[in-house]
Amino acid sequence: MQHFDVKRRKNRIVRPQAMRIIVGLIVVTLIAVLGNDVQAGAAAPTLPPSWTPVPTLTAIPIPTEDISFPTPTPIPQLTPIRLESADLFAPLYYLSKREGTTVYLARTDALAKLSTPQTNRTDNLTTFDISRSGLLAYGTDAGIIAVANRLPWKSSSTITTTQDPLRPTTMAWSPDSQTLAFSMRASARDFELLNKAEPSGIYLWSPGTLPLQIVIDQSNSGGTVIYSVNSWSPDGHYLLLRYVTTVPGQTESGWGWMIADLAKKAVEPLIDYPIGQLSGFQTAIWTPDGQVLLFNKKTDSLTEGSLGMMISLTNVRQNISIRSSNGGSVPNVVSVFQFLPDGTLLTLGSSQRDQPLQLYTSPYDGSADFTMTPLAEAFRLKWPGTVIATREGFPVYVIDEQYGIVAFKSGRIFAYYPAQLGMAASVSQSTTYDPDFWPGWEFAPAKVTVQLPAQ
Repeated sequence: MQHFDVKRRKNRIVRPQAMRIIVGLIVVTLIAVLGNDVQAGAAAPTLPPSWTPVPTLTAIPIPTEDISFPTPTPIPQLTPIRLESADLFAPLYYLSKREGTTVYLARTDALAKLSTPQTNRTDNLTTFDISRSGLLAYGTDAGIIAVANRLPWKSSSTITTTQDPLRPTTMAWSPDSQTLAFSMRASARDFELLNKAEPSGIYLWSPGTLPLQIVIDQSNSGGTVIYSVNSWSPDGHYLLLRYVTTVPGQTESGWGWMIADLAKKAVEPLIDYPIGQLSGFQTAIWTPDGQVLLFNKKTDSLTEGSLGMMISLTNVRQNISIRSSNGGSVPNVVSVFQFLPDGTLLTLGSSQRDQPLQLYTSPYDGSADFTMTPLAEAFRLKWPGTVIATREGFPVYVIDEQYGIVAFKSGRIFAYYPAQLGMAASVSQSTTYDPDFWPGWEFAPAKVTVQLPAQ
């Protein structure tokens, strides 16, 4: 089997028309709009930190055409709106164990209040991805990789030197929906015994073939290096990989990023962080031309800037610079960078980590200078928040562990409880997603081809 040459280097604006309306009218109007049948003496629901309980008033229908909400300063009586207004606009897939103790793949559709299971396994799903053409691939803790239109592949069927099944941990479809990249991870017991001939690492799986290993996890007396799949370049020529290094006797790990050049069959280092360095570029996305990576810096400081850096495939580096399109606010700390299908850059950030999150949009011209326009305030959602965009771009959903907003290109936003839309990973209605499942949210085409292998 031919392997890649792996080289390592140590080294809002929502402008509120409602402000012209007296507070009393806002209270009863919102109650009417939100569909809350509030009766005297009714128990107030549990609300997000920036919202207070609904007063015990009888709702009176009042015209609402002139009211724009939510407002920049949350109205005390504002509650998440009813399902019809904060709907899903595409099928949403995610990992869940809401209906039992086994992690399965769930799907929620528009107008649905509950998710429906998409897999029928008794083992736990560990990762999944859906291609642009709607092909579903997923892996389980029993070592199975299931890909639509292909026979399931199990590591133990071809590998006999490990006592436990290798577990798939990350996966990503190529842009043309033909090749699946995934990582397989040995158990701690087995990894201690592995050498360079063993199969823990990164694989590619194309139609008509068996999975081909291209990168091998390393284990020797000096430590271990394990690799994960991050994403494909838009042209399908490169794979972005992330790795973690551990050294015997060290309680902390090192980590970094590498680029796999599929044509050259080589993996080149891009960034390497030494043992114990916690801050650094911990998320990355490709620019639309596939030649540059936009890295987002992580730091534990509340006020330290974290605007990140752009790094080309030839390792040319540029610090990101942000300015406002209208003299308004710009983020000093960034949680999420994401390119939408039309090339627009969407940014989630704030002035500092204990301040309200804000959505910004920016055109992209290939430079590291971004001119941002504030789009919507995310209602003080807990840092860092998560952004999920449909494949058409907008609407965009922003959630934290319990609450969310849906934002439109016009800047209008709706607040909602994710559980209203079936967006719940566990039995608890107060939990939006389980961090152990992350990353596990993905909008997908309306028609998805699912493979359900026999138990």
